[in-house]
Amino acid sequence: MTTPSPARETAEHPIPADRISELYNGTVATAQASQVARERIHWMCSRVSGDRIIDIGCSQGITAILLAREGFEVTGLDSHPEAIAFAAEATEREAKAVAARLTWDQRDLYEFADEALFDTVILGEVIEHQAAPERFLKAAQRLLKPNGVIVLTTPFGLHPHEDHKVTLLPTDVVRMAEASSLEVTEIEVVDGYIRMTARNLASGSVATPRAVDELLRVTATGALAAQERHYTLMAQRGAVVEARAKEIAKHTATISKHSATIAELKAAADAGAKTLRGIETELAKAGADLARTQSELASARAAEAKA
Repeated sequence: MTTPSPARETAEHPIPADRISELYNGTVATAQASQVARERIHWMCSRVSGDRIIDIGCSQGITAILLAREGFEVTGLDSHPEAIAFAAEATEREAKAVAARLTWDQRDLYEFADEALFDTVILGEVIEHQAAPERFLKAAQRLLKPNGVIVLTTPFGLHPHEDHKVTLLPTDVVRMAEASSLEVTEIEVVDGYIRMTARNLASGSVATPRAVDELLRVTATGALAAQERHYTLMAQRGAVVEARAKEIAKHTATISKHSATIAELKAAADAGAKTLRGIETELAKAGADLARTQSELASARAAEAKA
């Protein structure tokens, strides 16, 4: 297992680290989001070919680790120091045989060089972070053996994120692949993500263009699914808002009831205070009368004593 150099481990990075391993393990976000991510990662793992794999933009390393558990030799490449540190730490908890199949490299794709080519290149949610995704895809393609496979996923259409630089549809992804001498073997949209596999053609070969009607069908399917998710989410949020409104109304009624009770208690307290003040006044008056009577009695006794 290769880990990043100390100098790179402490380097600053302008973009927060992706948390895909934590999402996969269900420790962040919702259970539904975790399940969607797990299914997408499992799909990528199921599409690899050959023994030597590179996961470009590997993030926290979950895809590479899953493949290493199944006997593949995997290199995880990512420029983010926190991501590679997380992956290296996770590897320490793996069996020795699994850890031995994993190599972590903290560099970007354009820095990376390897004498031996790879059987499969994985690009899981990485090209949308590139302002020039065609150039990035060609750089990744150069790491592939002839007839090697690229496994790619990327958000379908609009997917707001602080570091997403392009919006992609199936047509865009396919045309980029064909421009890089990659022949698309599978293209679909599932759970809001484009999934594509492509084969690296031999030098001089030309990719057979994907049929326009198929790309339109895939795009339409993805768009309809996105609309369905949108309306389902809106309905769920509406139900949550309605439930919270009912809860607030219930609490408001309880507060009103308590406020009325408090007002009654305050009125009773005021009445009690008034009564108490009346009693105190009467007691003071009675005390004064008693003092006067005692004074008069003392005077009478004094007069009798003189007589």
